[in-house]
Amino acid sequence: MTARPEAEVGQTTLQKDIHHFVLNIAAFDVLVGLLFFIVGAIERTKMIQNIVYSIGIIVSNILEGLVATVIVSLTASAIRMGRKKVLIKQLDSIESLWSTTVICTDKTGTLTENRMAVSYVVCGGRTEEVTSSWLSPNQRRATDGACCYGDASEARIFRYTQASHDVAGVRRNNPTVTTTPFKSKNKYMVAVHKCPNSDHLLRVVIKGAPEKILAKYKNVLNPGGASARVLSHKDASPDLDAIPLSDMCFVGLISMIDPTRQTVRLAVQISKNAGIKVIMVTGDNRDTARSIAQQVGIINRDLAGQNESKSKYDEAVVVTGSETQDCEEGRWDEILIHPEIVFARTSTQQKLEIVCNLQRMGEIVTVTGDGCKDAPALKKANTGVAMGVSGSEISREAASIVILDDNFSSIVSGIEKGRLIFDNLKKSIAYTLTSNIPQLIAFLIFITLKIPLPLTTVLILCIDLGTDIFPAIALAY
Repeated sequence: MTARPEAEVGQTTLQKDIHHFVLNIAAFDVLVGLLFFIVGAIERTKMIQNIVYSIGIIVSNILEGLVATVIVSLTASAIRMGRKKVLIKQLDSIESLWSTTVICTDKTGTLTENRMAVSYVVCGGRTEEVTSSWLSPNQRRATDGACCYGDASEARIFRYTQASHDVAGVRRNNPTVTTTPFKSKNKYMVAVHKCPNSDHLLRVVIKGAPEKILAKYKNVLNPGGASARVLSHKDASPDLDAIPLSDMCFVGLISMIDPTRQTVRLAVQISKNAGIKVIMVTGDNRDTARSIAQQVGIINRDLAGQNESKSKYDEAVVVTGSETQDCEEGRWDEILIHPEIVFARTSTQQKLEIVCNLQRMGEIVTVTGDGCKDAPALKKANTGVAMGVSGSEISREAASIVILDDNFSSIVSGIEKGRLIFDNLKKSIAYTLTSNIPQLIAFLIFITLKIPLPLTTVLILCIDLGTDIFPAIALAY
């Protein structure tokens, strides 16, 4: 088994490239300076003059304006990206963003609008489609005007129920004794209520993911209008230390839809055209994740196994968290080599493992997240992107970039702006290098042809710091 990864932070690609570039320039400068020092010694030049000339040669090749140029380039990029609803917390994250090769994005609120709507209700053996015409005008006003806080899906269920039932009356008749909140590991919540017709019985109600709840019921009950996402219940003795969660009675199922953002499909296509792989990592079930991925264009190919004539290099794959549990590196390589990938039912640790294995394969990874559980992956990724509207404080603290409108398209727009600044930065460095060549030539002519030295060391510094630095910075814009 592979070791569990930790969320460590390393140098960005730009930092590594600049460090390598500076070392090469420094080595070249020292080598040329020593070479001319030796030549001067052979020609019996005075020791002090020989040292001054060697220092002048070294100074003429030093990129004095490199630091200022890089900082100004990144700052200009941060300002431009801020106009696109992309808030930069760390300047070096701009470089990681524009060099991104893989985007690991969550679904709710990023690819979708995070506006849950009830679409179907299954209850009492019947399936009803819920549309705007299904409710009366008064019910529609009650649904739209209800003020709800908390999870978007829970709020929408409450609005839907409130439009046709006396929610306050039901709560009065069924007082809550205790609740077990929803956990990502269990994927369900439990509530215990007093039975309205009995003083010694409690009613246990469980609600959550279909694959978890449907495994716990034994028969179907028509509750006369009660509704939940997937709801089961059971009357039991008042022993709260051993709440029974088996042999439940199936009450009903509510299907909800979260519309995708209109601009996401185009943004995904732009990312693919730019050579960026877009991977969806979500906690939703496999079918929901696959459907949304197909709607936004993350999956356009046949799924693995549907067409035996195609290789894995031309297939899409949908992988659940249970399938990646304790995976070896070889299995990760087989999964991540697919061109279109969706991860469903992933946990916090699995999301971190996805990032670590992509980085192990040499990818520059950008990760989006909005919850506390996303913090390790946001911290580990080359660029962590948190949601400014729906994101938690912990996720925004762990991320290096915050998207102010929670829109995936803003990330792609930020990458475009970042790559433009990167091109300008290369132009600035190229200009600085070319401006240093004439300064070096002056010393070469002085030593080889014995022509009087036109530039002293002090003059070279004045030229580099007083004139060259400003055109180099201007090119950064």
